[in-house]
Amino acid sequence: MNSGVGLASLSAYPGYTGPTTLLGSVLLSSSSSGLSLNGFLQSSESSISGGLHVHSVATPGATSCEAAGVGGHYYPNTSEDPWTSTPKYTTTDTGSSSISFDPIPGFDLAEVSGLAVVAHDAGGDKVACGMISLHPGLASAPISPLPGYSGPLSVLGLAVLEPGVPIPSGPDLGAASLAFSVSVGGLGANAKYAAHVHSGSSCDDPGGHLFLEGGDDPWTAVSLPASGPGAGSTSNLFYMAGGYSFDSGPLAVSGRTVVLHDAAGAKVACGPVSYSGLPPEAPLAPLGSAGLVVAGASFSVLILALLFFANHWGWLGGKGGGDGEQVLEMLQRPSQDGPSPNV
Repeated sequence: MNSGVGLASLSAYPGYTGPTTLLGSVLLSSSSSGLSLNGFLQSSESSISGGLHVHSVATPGATSCEAAGVGGHYYPNTSEDPWTSTPKYTTTDTGSSSISFDPIPGFDLAEVSGLAVVAHDAGGDKVACGMISLHPGLASAPISPLPGYSGPLSVLGLAVLEPGVPIPSGPDLGAASLAFSVSVGGLGANAKYAAHVHSGSSCDDPGGHLFLEGGDDPWTAVSLPASGPGAGSTSNLFYMAGGYSFDSGPLAVSGRTVVLHDAAGAKVACGPVSYSGLPPEAPLAPLGSAGLVVAGASFSVLILALLFFANHWGWLGGKGGGDGEQVLEMLQRPSQDGPSPNV
């Protein structure tokens, strides 16, 4: 039964003081076959395998793993622990790992909402944790190298998109905003990157930035450093104004593409955007509350951009992050006739 989509954003496990740093995003969905886990993890450890499980909590629905009181593996409907035989995540030589687990029988998304997803290192220690929040629907894009790209980078990641959500703080841009979360690895050490929604429906031809023809391009404000664990990784949350939606109107994100650019602006990785969950009707809860960029509406020449140059660890208060320095800029953007073919 379709009960929506679960999302767990992983940061350091409460009290963990070991050498491994791991972040990531995990999407959970259920069907008649069971519970599926998909997503992306970035570790400071390369070429390792570890467990990724749903754990019970003492306080379901708590805002953090520390407040929730994480317990052991969650399996109330069977006498045998199914999590001991599920696949493990495996990191590449840059510490990245794309997650795609077959459905695990005996679970429904509704019953695990408010519980925790826990990642273990190769030795079994709990290194990262994220609370499962239930959303009516989400759009997502698994990111991999752009077709035909022959450069030195091997980028993997996940973008999660949620239009029509209120901005938790900062400028009041109304409900017509796009929460855009990107977690990527393999960008290269000390690199900068840019991530945008593009108008094309295929990574073979992703097109230009998705914004209203004749308006200002808000995506030109989105450029951040890669400073997470591993070689050139980052996880950031942006808020984009301008009337984006899941599947209706000229700014529908479903069926589009998410493109990553290197510091020179070249396209290096891409992912097709698809929607999963209930019909996109009800207002949705925000993906997060900090580590964000707010880019201005397409009808305005002046774009108000609230930039938090912090990686995932800074805005979640996890291990290994910065202090989430806040920069407020007024950016002058010239009017454009549409997406530029060069970006």
